[in-house]
Amino acid sequence: MSLHEGFSSVAIQALQSQSFRRKLEKGDLKGQIGDPGGGDYVIFEILLEENIIIDIGFQCNGCPTLIIACEMLASLACKRPLANINEMNENILKKIMGTVPEGKEKYLAFAVNAIKSVLQPGGVHQ
Repeated sequence: MSLHEGFSSVAIQALQSQSFRRKLEKGDLKGQIGDPGGGDYVIFEILLEENIIIDIGFQCNGCPTLIIACEMLASLACKRPLANINEMNENILKKIMGTVPEGKEKYLAFAVNAIKSVLQPGGVHQ
């Protein structure tokens, strides 16, 4: 079985490009799930201008499913109102990604919770 088997072409392209997988030099909001020193984690950073996300970056450690989910969420959020993050969910990711490997569905929720954590006071959650 191929690493990419079942993923949509859009998901595979996101995994290959990883254009949002980077640390921002300057950000207004930061959200985190997990611990960078202890396994799976995601950190989202967002740069805002008048409540519009003008740039977004993420750092993560995890499987290809988690990386694709984060990349897709960043792509959906960038250049859109910050409030749109509230509408993001696992079902949207499933539609874009195609088949999610068995046992990896939990990483869709992990990524969604990470991006939504930027909206919480303090933004960093374990």
